[in-house]
Amino acid sequence: MDKPLERYIRTLEVLSGFPNGLSLAPIAEILDLPRTTVHRLLKGLTETGMVEIIDRGAICYQIGPRCINLLYMGATEEWVRSVCQPILEDLAMQTGQSCFVAKLSGNFVRSIAIMGPDTRVRGYVLPGSEVVLHAASSAKAILAFHSLERVSQILPNPLQKLTPNTKVDMAEIIKEYEVIRKSRMAYCIGEDVEGYAGIASPIVIPGQSVIYAIALTGSIDSLINRGRDLNERRIKISAERLAQALSSKLSGLSDSIPGESVNARTAYDGTLKK
Repeated sequence: MDKPLERYIRTLEVLSGFPNGLSLAPIAEILDLPRTTVHRLLKGLTETGMVEIIDRGAICYQIGPRCINLLYMGATEEWVRSVCQPILEDLAMQTGQSCFVAKLSGNFVRSIAIMGPDTRVRGYVLPGSEVVLHAASSAKAILAFHSLERVSQILPNPLQKLTPNTKVDMAEIIKEYEVIRKSRMAYCIGEDVEGYAGIASPIVIPGQSVIYAIALTGSIDSLINRGRDLNERRIKISAERLAQALSSKLSGLSDSIPGESVNARTAYDGTLKK
């Protein structure tokens, strides 16, 4: 006899092959289980956000936002880099600056893909280097969307004053996070290395935790003093493009055909509440 957990997993495996959803009868037929049993399994999965109910003219079930969130959080860096490549190439060419995508991994934020204006033909440089959590624009762009409890676990204590511009007062950092959440723009102006700057934008996908950011880096003069407004627009557009590209990669398990959700539960929000 199947263990209960095995039945839940088999149900998710079946639904993963039908991105437009399935009604109860064919799910029960594929699983070779009574409809009442399958209905109970689906009810439990729906209550946890792993499955959602949709209206396709009939009540259907499909992989839910929480399951999609798990796939997103566990996406391999190679998979993400394949999505990033054309966007980073365009950004490096348009700005003449180095750009990169950073990822929150555990308690660290590190670059997972870098493109310089002179390397877009050769491809990626993948240093995997960690950024300064309280100073780098990419880290700020990500951490601003997480709870203060989570941020306090991640940021070092005490915060190190790396340059005269480094912010080490938590009240000031929290205030900056509020601005970042509204503007979706983060800055590092001589805060980790004197004379250098960064402009970053978070990769925001509805229903997913913010774990990625895309950033430009260069001298303060080239990035901020000359062409700041244009660089800001380009980085924000690139962030939106990347969010759309990542979403499309996940679309095989999400709503590829518009449908009205009849699930009383609101969509799962992987982002920690402020």
